Amino acid sequence: MGKPITWRGKRIHYTDRYPSVYWPDHPMSRSNGMIRIHRIVGAEIAGRELTSSDHTHHDDNDPLNWRRSNIIVTTASDHASIHATERNKGKRVEVLCAGCEAKITRILSKVRKAERFFCSRKCMDLYHGIEWPSNDELYQMIWGSPMRDVAKVLGVSDVAVKKHCKRESIDTPPRGYWLRKRQKC
Repeated sequence: MGKPITWRGKRIHYTDRYPSVYWPDHPMSRSNGMIRIHRIVGAEIAGRELTSSDHTHHDDNDPLNWRRSNIIVTTASDHASIHATERNKGKRVEVLCAGCEAKITRILSKVRKAERFFCSRKCMDLYHGIEWPSNDELYQMIWGSPMRDVAKVLGVSDVAVKKHCKRESIDTPPRGYWLRKRQKC
């Protein structure tokens, strides 16, 4: 039986994917007294103790390489971004527009099963059967009756009408406009 492998005088344990050492008096050790080596190195790089919201990333994706040059201290969301980018680096896929069937390119991470893609807002509206009136007609409709009534006529939600007006830079009545107008009558 050979001599156990140690790091800084402490025996290395390979109980999971990441090598750990038993160091119960270390401030970042878990309840069982174990601490992952890359977390210690990350704390030294950061110059402080790592919190549960701090993540350490192995730049070469090798959990057995805990050299300072290989460890990056980051947040959870940044860490997830790093891995998503690595997984999908350069992976683009061609899909068909659900409206006009033109070929469009999407990044693989943004392509989900059974999702419809559209090359433009116009194609999406046509696919869903929405035919918007001209901007002048829509302006007259919106200032002539409440948004929910206009939405019923168009067969969409009032939120969809509001978003369309914002996209087309059409002024809409402020919140409470129709209530105040009714109270004045």
